[in-house]
Amino acid sequence: MHNRAMTPELPDDVLALAHALAGASGPAGRAQVFLVGGALRDALLGRVPHDYDLATDLTPEAVARVARAHGWAALPTGERFGTVSVIVFDRPIEVTTFRAEAEYADGRRPASVSFVRDVRLDLARRDFTVNAIALELPGGRWIDPFGGREDLRRRLLRTVGDPAERFREDGLRLLRAVRLAAELLLRIEDATALAMAVHAEGLGRVAAERVGPELQRLLLAPGAAEGLRRLVFSGLASVALPELVPAVGLPPDHEYHALPLFEHLVEVTRLVPPRPALRWAALFHDVAKPFCRTEEGGRVHYYGHDTLGAEMFAAAARRLRLERRVAEAAQQLIARHMFTFDMGPKGMRRVVAQLGEEGARDLLALKLADMAGTGGRFVGAAYDAFLAFRERFEAALAEATAFTVRDLAVDGHDVMRELGLAPGPRVGRVLAVLLEEVLEDPAANDRAHLLQRIREIGASPEEGAGAGEGPARG
Repeated sequence: MHNRAMTPELPDDVLALAHALAGASGPAGRAQVFLVGGALRDALLGRVPHDYDLATDLTPEAVARVARAHGWAALPTGERFGTVSVIVFDRPIEVTTFRAEAEYADGRRPASVSFVRDVRLDLARRDFTVNAIALELPGGRWIDPFGGREDLRRRLLRTVGDPAERFREDGLRLLRAVRLAAELLLRIEDATALAMAVHAEGLGRVAAERVGPELQRLLLAPGAAEGLRRLVFSGLASVALPELVPAVGLPPDHEYHALPLFEHLVEVTRLVPPRPALRWAALFHDVAKPFCRTEEGGRVHYYGHDTLGAEMFAAAARRLRLERRVAEAAQQLIARHMFTFDMGPKGMRRVVAQLGEEGARDLLALKLADMAGTGGRFVGAAYDAFLAFRERFEAALAEATAFTVRDLAVDGHDVMRELGLAPGPRVGRVLAVLLEEVLEDPAANDRAHLLQRIREIGASPEEGAGAGEGPARG
């Protein structure tokens, strides 16, 4: 790792900005410029960095002057904290003046910052040792006062200094530890893990808009399964995702599920592809079972857990301020995950009409993972039934000619012209009737036929009556 890391390959725009800044005059003569943060950490791990951060002893005003002298835009994105975003060849690169921080009075942010001249003081304020490494540009001198490179070699995550102090400063670091370990497949050092459990309630002081993105990144990480376990058994889930906690105590039914409920949720999350809505749906698909559990004749049932689970997720999504598009898609998947394999072609096309093709395929992926993640004795038979269903599903999609009213061979203008209507809800109702017919019979999506059906529907004594009784088609 160290040999590769001594000369990391950096993009031309990052090098150009670093050289420009290093050519300026700083407080102690020639300006100091270092690559810091996640990009350097990722380079040490052999990963491709996406965002690049530089640290310098130049003031924000001096950074902006250098940038503009080279024709680059400079935006004060964090002026209070000494950060300027420089746009070089269309890439935003954050440049931050070396700084030290006062106490975190509210457990979220420092009361004040002060600019310093020593990069080591800047590194000392950072959260984890793997993020407290600096590489001088140009020159290639490493500054690693807390052993971050060695921790990366050992695949270890630990805080800079006293973990209790780091977590008291900013409660989000508790969740960041879990997320980073899951993304980078690191082991959390024992003292750091203990401090996380002791100070878990500190996460409650963190705004939801900071918590939600961290949880989503955790769900999408390669080590999401272990991260979810850490989240629960550290006590952090009680603060961030309390819906998961009752699942820990629910034993398997031993008929369909060999795994306890929480482990089933973790396994299904691991098995589905790492897409946001799908991972959220996998985590929450059975989360309502503890509240729906009944026994009849010695058998366990969970009637309505799909509906209640969708409602529980919707509440969690609002609390965490998840992106609306992701939240709505996940909620639909949770509500529908109990579909049966006796669904006919019209039902299959209706699912695509309501969820979209990607959403429908996500529903199949969730169903497959749900079956495989039971560990029960019926998995083999269920898998065979799933494969047969998926084949019929693909055939139904191949036959489809319309999934939404926009796909029909007629539109609202045709309805208004044929029936002499002004724009209004009745136009939509007629199109909805036509779509139902086309979902039933894809061949019905013929313009002449649909125009005739519009006239028939309009002539019905009650709108929509006899919608399925059009003339026979030869």
